[in-house]
Amino acid sequence: MNDVLNAPIERSKVVSVLIRPNLRVQRGEGDKLENDRLYIGASLHHQSPLSGLSPFEEDEYLPAILGMTKNDDGWKKAVRNYWNNIRKIVPDGGLELETGFYYKTQQDAQDGKEGYPMNISDYILWRYCLKYSKVANTIYDIDSSPKIKFYLSDPATEENVEYAKVQKTLKANKYLAELILPDNANKLDDVLTLYGYNVAGMSMKSKIVTIHDLGADDSKDPSKIARFLNTYEDKLLRSRSWISRAVSYGILTRLPNTDTIQYRDHITLGTTTEAAIAFLDNDPQGQQYKLEIDSALMTKSRGTLSGDAVEHRTITHEVVVDKAPDNDPLGDLDNSASGPIIDTGSNLKRTPQKVAAPK
Repeated sequence: MNDVLNAPIERSKVVSVLIRPNLRVQRGEGDKLENDRLYIGASLHHQSPLSGLSPFEEDEYLPAILGMTKNDDGWKKAVRNYWNNIRKIVPDGGLELETGFYYKTQQDAQDGKEGYPMNISDYILWRYCLKYSKVANTIYDIDSSPKIKFYLSDPATEENVEYAKVQKTLKANKYLAELILPDNANKLDDVLTLYGYNVAGMSMKSKIVTIHDLGADDSKDPSKIARFLNTYEDKLLRSRSWISRAVSYGILTRLPNTDTIQYRDHITLGTTTEAAIAFLDNDPQGQQYKLEIDSALMTKSRGTLSGDAVEHRTITHEVVVDKAPDNDPLGDLDNSASGPIIDTGSNLKRTPQKVAAPK
């Protein structure tokens, strides 16, 4: 057993530098790809050559490339010239780089001790690519900048990313199923409120359709599920929703371009939503304000349910609503509508609803 642990070991990790799909490139003679236009090249960073390594790593790894050490005259100039002249053509089929490490013993590898690159030149180029603005670190980042010409492909990393996406989708589906349960009616309202919906007049059908859309996977918007999960799991969800409703009814105000929450005659409850929640929950004066706000909020809410006009001071968007057909178990959404269906009690009556912006 000790012989095995003391034996040297290599742990290979191959990463490919691939040309961005559908990249428009100039063609050379014979309509061949002009490869010398597609290369990893030097770049400036704060008026200095971009380096893929830390100063310590330069001292450790570059001697094998430059044929000199940090103690030799001209070392700093040689290092600078190296980064100034770095250039590697990326062929049509991509460029494979060995980025794995060699370890003196298997025990060192298991203990996470520092190894030595199996291929110094490949490792250095890979590290440079991680910082180079024309290389996306994954295929999922290729649209983050028009400068990007290449991307790094690592099957293990991409598998982990895809697995994480599936895990998030499964978790979102679980939360969606929980939100439509009768016992979670309040939490459903809180989530919808933080998305800017006025839930006071919404039917249960429209709430289900709306929350399903908010939590559904969307390949064009990867942040959609992340926002839904963060909202559902927020420990301050109930309090944030309460403040958002108070702001929408004009009981509280949020200073423009800030997160400051104020009450009555410019009484500042907090410069952030979190600070306002802490003040209302823990300060004796804040607790008194909370009772007053809660009473006013209940009055406003009853007015909305009875059909009374209620002023919403902060507007984010208009929601146009239709009555769902009685024979539709979940209701239906008009494609022209920009918000949820609300059962108004009359056939296809459309009512614009002003909806307040939560923070």
